[in-house]
Amino acid sequence: MTARSCFTRILVLGALALIGSTSDAQSAVVGKSCNLAVFGEKDTKSFLAFDHELRDAIERQDAGKVALLTQFPLRVDDARGTMLIPGADSLQGRFAEIFTPEIRRAILSSTHDSIWCNYTGISYGDEGNVWINVTDQGYFLMTVNLPGALSSKATPD
Repeated sequence: MTARSCFTRILVLGALALIGSTSDAQSAVVGKSCNLAVFGEKDTKSFLAFDHELRDAIERQDAGKVALLTQFPLRVDDARGTMLIPGADSLQGRFAEIFTPEIRRAILSSTHDSIWCNYTGISYGDEGNVWINVTDQGYFLMTVNLPGALSSKATPD
């Protein structure tokens, strides 16, 4: 094998490896503004399943199902400050107060192109109304920013 053919093989193999890693990163893209590769994810399948379950629970106003999709304590920010919801019972008791029509609309009207993410999580709503955390155990609701809280906080701490 000549040096030129060896060099050509190395270039081809390098290009194939680059194409493979690019397609992996692209398969983790949700819409225009969220690449799940930021969280080490390789595809969108588990997020899309979570998204479907969250939308179903919110549409049905099923507090029990939302609780199963929540990482406790759930942080809720409003104009008065921050409250932490310690568990499913507390969430069920305050469900209507937390999942107001505006918050439900932020989730249900979001499209995959309007969902966005950064290193802190995945956000529904134009102003970071609802934040999803990514853990080694999956995706979980972690923060709700009620109207009035958004002027001072848009992302979870």
